[in-house]
Amino acid sequence: MSFSPLPDILRNDLARSPGGVVLELGAGDGRFTRALAEAGADVIPLDCRLPCPAGGILGDVRALPVRPGSTPLIVAANLLHHLGGADAAAAALTAWLECLAPGGCLHVLQDDPLADTPARR
Repeated sequence: MSFSPLPDILRNDLARSPGGVVLELGAGDGRFTRALAEAGADVIPLDCRLPCPAGGILGDVRALPVRPGSTPLIVAANLLHHLGGADAAAAALTAWLECLAPGGCLHVLQDDPLADTPARR
C-alpha cells in the first residue's frame, strides 16, 4: 500500500475531526494505522482478524459495531476488493455512510495496479 504521504484532503479532514478520531476499516497489519497516527490521528483500527493493531476492535466491516450517525471520520484503504463483488461493496459503503456523524467524512483509498503512479487517490 502506498498512500504516503497521505492525501491533503484526508489530512485536512483529520485536522477537522473532533479529537482527531478516525475509524480505520480493515486495519490488517497496522501499516496504514501507523501512517494515520503519524499524521496526528487518534486511530480506532477495526479488522476481522487477530491480531488487530493496538487499541483495535475485532469486527466485520460489513456490519460496523458503531451507532448510526456517530463517527466523524471513517477511512478504508485497499478494502473494497475484499468484500466480495460490486453488490457487497455497495452495501458496505451504504452502511459506512450511515455511521457517519453529521458533517462527517468517508475516505476510500484504493491502489490501482495499472496506474502510472503507486496509488490513485
